[in-house]
Amino acid sequence: MGQSYKSVKKNFIIVVILVMTIISLIGATIERYFEEMLVSDYRKESLEVSSHMAKAIDEHLTSKIKELEFLAGVVVEKVGDDSTFEFDILNQDLSSEIFNALYLAKADGTVRSTDGIERNYGDLSFFRLAMSGRSNISNPITSQFDSKRIIVYAVPIQKDNQVIGVLCGRNTVEELNKIILSQMYGSSTDVYVVGDNGEVILSNNYDNNFVVNSFNDYYINLSAPSNSQYILSTNHSQSIEWEDNYGNNSYINYQKIDNVSDWYILTTANSEVLATKIQHMKQLTWCVVILINILFVCIYYYVIKIKKDNLEYIKRLAFYDSVTGLLNNNGFMKKVESVLKRSNQTYYSLVVFDLESFKLINEIYGYSKGDQLLKEIAFRLKAEFHPSTIFGRLSNDVFILMLDTRIKYEEKLIPATIQSIVNLASQQIIENPLNASIGMYYFDNSELNIQRAIDHADMARLHAKKNLSKRYYLFDDKLFKNKMDLKLIEQEIKPSLISKHFQVFYQPKVNPCTEEIVGAEALVRWFHPDRGFISPALFIPIAEKSGDIITVGRWVFNEVCSMLAEQKQKGIESIPISINLSRVELYQSDLILFLKSVISRYQIDPCLIEVEITETTALNDVELINEKIKAIHELGMKVSMDDFGTGSSTFSNLKQVDIDILKIDRSFLCDIETNFKSKELVHGIIDLAKRIGVAVVCEGVEVQEQVKILKEMRCDLIQGYVYAKPMPRSEFEDKIQRDDFL
Repeated sequence: MGQSYKSVKKNFIIVVILVMTIISLIGATIERYFEEMLVSDYRKESLEVSSHMAKAIDEHLTSKIKELEFLAGVVVEKVGDDSTFEFDILNQDLSSEIFNALYLAKADGTVRSTDGIERNYGDLSFFRLAMSGRSNISNPITSQFDSKRIIVYAVPIQKDNQVIGVLCGRNTVEELNKIILSQMYGSSTDVYVVGDNGEVILSNNYDNNFVVNSFNDYYINLSAPSNSQYILSTNHSQSIEWEDNYGNNSYINYQKIDNVSDWYILTTANSEVLATKIQHMKQLTWCVVILINILFVCIYYYVIKIKKDNLEYIKRLAFYDSVTGLLNNNGFMKKVESVLKRSNQTYYSLVVFDLESFKLINEIYGYSKGDQLLKEIAFRLKAEFHPSTIFGRLSNDVFILMLDTRIKYEEKLIPATIQSIVNLASQQIIENPLNASIGMYYFDNSELNIQRAIDHADMARLHAKKNLSKRYYLFDDKLFKNKMDLKLIEQEIKPSLISKHFQVFYQPKVNPCTEEIVGAEALVRWFHPDRGFISPALFIPIAEKSGDIITVGRWVFNEVCSMLAEQKQKGIESIPISINLSRVELYQSDLILFLKSVISRYQIDPCLIEVEITETTALNDVELINEKIKAIHELGMKVSMDDFGTGSSTFSNLKQVDIDILKIDRSFLCDIETNFKSKELVHGIIDLAKRIGVAVVCEGVEVQEQVKILKEMRCDLIQGYVYAKPMPRSEFEDKIQRDDFL
């Protein structure tokens, strides 16, 4: 753990730099995003101004053209039959307040102003366009009358679909500029009305000479296919990025004025304003980034400080048992691995032990007393064994020690010392001596799989529980071989079912009064081709642990139902068969569905099936088991409680579950002919069962004297070697047909 802290401290700078770099990159990305957003808003504002101004100017120009067209109509009314008119009409009949002056031009280009001055417009483009029948507006020109910068509006005068002259109106450029200024409302956007040659016609920028020169320079620098005339004449609107002669970036937006073919609104916001906004945004972004980095460093430093302050506490939680202070399973493994890697010692011994009936101690004396006992044992272990010993508590009441074989301990001395420690500690805490079950395993340093070594020692501990006189066991190859044999048996259960190495045997149940076979119990037998007969007492616990008991149990149920179906077809009178259901099978959610489907498939009478459950199973979860019993009853089958007397049997147990039959275990019956108490106890059970309407089967009956006694007690059925051993199907079917026992 100290090394871990040093590693964290060593990497602190790297982590801080890495995270700060990431935050800075994120900040740069955010900065770029906001910059693009500002530019987008900037361009959007310019586009909106372009559109707004184009509309306003278009409306203004259109109104002036319509005014001239109206006045042109007045001229037409004054024209004679020869389609000619005189300049006198100009002063006599024409007037307008929206033009500085009006000009009346004849077809030959001769033009007179309202001031009476005559000139010739024959070479001017706006005159020629009007003579072609098109109303139009000129680019800014210098007036031939007073030398002012003016814009001329020209409309054709038509009679009988023939253009006979042109009516013109003029305004100064400054007057149209006022319209632009009135629409800006303090916007920072510069607005230009640009001709198709790039010339600035109108602008709200007073420094027109500079602006005109800048734009002309820009357009001139465009490549040939993209010059200003091409762009402005082929696009109704567009937006481009522009860099002026001073290196400042800006954005130009074009918007065509609809009713003037060669005029465009060109808007460009003040680049200095945009640059200022972007600069402020960047400053704000990097201030936030710096603050986040400072905050991260502070938080990370605080976390490191907390880790440092709580390192020992975390270490104890991770590797030490909170009750005894000894190493827990993880801590023990880590400590042993560390010692073995550093040590030159060759051999070590592992000792695993647990306490007898520790669960009962907790139930009787309480968990606090149980914890005190564990603490006392841990204290005495440390006091008794050499300091080089590694101590641990694996779980509950299971302790483990690794002893250095350089410290000389006789083999028998180690278990004797542990037994003494447990006895003294238990007498001190609960005032009753306890015993320990001890397993030992010797291993060398080359055995790097520590977990396997612990498993071997623990295997020896479990085996020691069976030897009540010795109470300790040293792991050997025989124990390992037995363990492997059990593993092989587990692996061979399913293949043996497929290979039909399992058989169902039947043990008859007899009515002691008539000595007739009235039922039987189905018992599974395994005849292995290599191992021979394998006892159910060996393979059934293994199958229950692995879950294979479900497959075995359902196979037995199918075999029994198949036999009953065949008997029905052959006309053989069938008798009820009881089938054992293990605890594992009863907890299967699809149990009832399975039973129902098999009975339905073989078309047998469900009253011929009796389900047996053990007393321990029935009382383990009374509510759930009663639900299953109710469902089994609804299928038409009976339920019996097997092995009554092997568990914590009390008469009150009989009222907790809704059973039909009670099977008294042979442990109650083995000495009823010689033991008065046993005889009276069995008599009481049978009598009580009769009173509550439960039939009684006594199993394991072996002598006729027991039969006679049970008959006198009015026992319903007897099952045991006194009548018949379990037998294969063929022998059983022959026996029930002959009804022959003795």
